[in-house]
Amino acid sequence: YFYDNWVVHVYAGMTADLSIEWKRFRAAKAALNNVLKVENVKKMHIQNAKLIGQCMAELRAYLTMGILTDSFVLDNRHDLLNCLRKCNLAARWRILHRRTTNEVYHEIVCATASEVTADPKLQGVFAVNDTHVVSLLLLSSQLEMQLKYIFTQLLEKKESIWINCRAKASGMMDDLAQYFEGDVTLARVSRHDGLIDWFTSMASEIRDLAYESGDHFTVTGRKIQLCVQALEDVEQYDLVDRDVQVKTFLHESRDLLLQMAKAVGINESITEDIKFISDISYGVESMKSYVKILHSRISKDPSNVNLLQGFFLKLSNSLDGPVERLKQLRSPEVERVTGYYSSQLVAFVRNVLEIVPVSVFGIL
Repeated sequence: YFYDNWVVHVYAGMTADLSIEWKRFRAAKAALNNVLKVENVKKMHIQNAKLIGQCMAELRAYLTMGILTDSFVLDNRHDLLNCLRKCNLAARWRILHRRTTNEVYHEIVCATASEVTADPKLQGVFAVNDTHVVSLLLLSSQLEMQLKYIFTQLLEKKESIWINCRAKASGMMDDLAQYFEGDVTLARVSRHDGLIDWFTSMASEIRDLAYESGDHFTVTGRKIQLCVQALEDVEQYDLVDRDVQVKTFLHESRDLLLQMAKAVGINESITEDIKFISDISYGVESMKSYVKILHSRISKDPSNVNLLQGFFLKLSNSLDGPVERLKQLRSPEVERVTGYYSSQLVAFVRNVLEIVPVSVFGIL
């Protein structure tokens, strides 16, 4: 129990409303009453409505065509994961607390607006309806699916990214060392043995950065950071500072080194983190009430079918929860229980998709 949650998930979509269940226990009820006042419930409802609105705006920005490139995901990995956390936190609170059996709290959490809007209306009663929840789930599951795919691809390409960036960065150091020899055609610069030795040494140091060295990625990242710092320091040297071409090379080299650091920081646990963040086992029972909303969305705009793949994948991940302990105990019932929950998911998917042929023939 947390101070801002009074409807809790028990198991496989079953919930308990503590404001009702704890009535029999005077001490527990008294403790709950300290925070579950009408003013506090209204404040929690408004905070969640604002969070949903913020999440919807972020999701639409991230899901814009062409935004989620490999380089963007590497540069904004933490922001993307934080967005997923906020989305799932907002959805979890709203889905659970719309099931409250306390009439007073239900009236607050399930307040309705006079007009239906695409996003929660952040004024008045701050109404958030099931349509808004479905939109949040569809968009967040789409981002989860795309991030899982991109991170899986990055894990496979991580070594090649490292090798290519290292080769380019060390090559640039060699080019700069050659540049300060003063022998390059059209290079109006005097020979400088100190800078020649420094850039040659830096090229060697970058080539010595080993992806397969066995060092922890934080150690490797620290070594890269020291190289980046060295490149920033040499830029303060007067001969370097007034040469635009050299500064451009140094800037590109730093970017390549930082790309290496970001690539080496990706590991297999990140896909597990996304799976843990996107868990929706608490809401599998609530999903049944969203079928009509999904049908309505598809009927109005058939392109919404594209969002269902991520949504179904999100639901499929919730199948692991009920059988996790059975697997740990090596129970012989694992296969039977898994089969039951799989059949439930298949039935739900069929129920949702039955509108597709109806929509197709309606268009024809």
